[in-house]
Amino acid sequence: MGIFIRILGAFVLLSATYNPTRWNFTRWAEANWGTQMPLTLLFGLLLGVGYLIYIGATLRSIGAFGIVLVAAIVGALVWVLIDYQILTLQNPSVNLWLGIIAL
Repeated sequence: MGIFIRILGAFVLLSATYNPTRWNFTRWAEANWGTQMPLTLLFGLLLGVGYLIYIGATLRSIGAFGIVLVAAIVGALVWVLIDYQILTLQNPSVNLWLGIIAL
């Protein structure tokens, strides 16, 4: 159960930062930077702390070499999906959601 909660937390962190819908921090921050700068900065710092926690835990568990190895595997998988025309540039929001899920 613990691993599921960690994976769900990482998914929420990534999708809250950016996703193809209009409900994400990046678009909200761009639209409200001038009027709600302190709140935008607070939420940005909270997201940054979340990323630091997850990146630190990843480095402790699999190390830098493990991160490079996982990135190489994901890159090879994307290459295969593009080569077999499963992944195309026709629908960028599907590609973005697949990237968020893969991360």
